[in-house]
Amino acid sequence: MVQLEENESAGLSERDAAIEKIATTLSVSAERGLRFAELTSLRVGGAIDWVLSPRTEEQAAALIHQLEERGIAWRPLGSGSNVLADDGEHHYVIVSLKDLKANPVLTAGAFQ
Repeated sequence: MVQLEENESAGLSERDAAIEKIATTLSVSAERGLRFAELTSLRVGGAIDWVLSPRTEEQAAALIHQLEERGIAWRPLGSGSNVLADDGEHHYVIVSLKDLKANPVLTAGAFQ
């Protein structure tokens, strides 16, 4: 049992180092120690390992690509409305899209 816990801990450490490197390389805000309760309108939910917050669509796409390429579990989160998360630990990355700023291109006649 102890060996299993040590292996899991080592795996999480490697994963955490990879996440930190991805966030730094892409200049994406990275936070640890947050709870779903801090991010949702219902104010419920347990600890989250990582919250990464891209500011552009390009950052979001690159971030998700890097997480997928490394086999790191992730879940998207918008503004947090109507999200019900349990009080347990959530061992995956939350990609917060709340502050994502798109640069829409409007053309003449777009609203006709």
